[in-house]
Amino acid sequence: ATGAALAAGVAHLILIPSYKEDEEMLALTLTSLVEAQGSAGFHVVMAMEYREGQDGMDKAERLQERFCDCFARVTVTSHPPDLVECHIDGSRE
Repeated sequence: ATGAALAAGVAHLILIPSYKEDEEMLALTLTSLVEAQGSAGFHVVMAMEYREGQDGMDKAERLQERFCDCFARVTVTSHPPDLVECHIDGSRE
C-alpha cells in the first residue's frame, strides 16, 4: 500500500468469488490488480465454490503460487458445502 494508505490504517481486501471461471480470465483479473497503485499491499482472497471440487481448489492454488509475490497476501478458501442461509423471518435455504 502507499505510505499515505498505511499511515491512515487503510487495508485493501479484494475478494474474488469464483465458480467454474476460466483460469486465464482469473489470471487477467489478478494481472489488472497488480497494475494498480499500491497493489503490493493488497490482500487478495480467492473464494472458490465448493461445488467446483478439487479442480477449483487446484486452479486457485496455481494462481496463488503465480501471484503470491505481487500482493501482501493471496489466500485461497472455499464455500462450505453445508452452509445454510437463515433469514430474518426464520426461513432457511
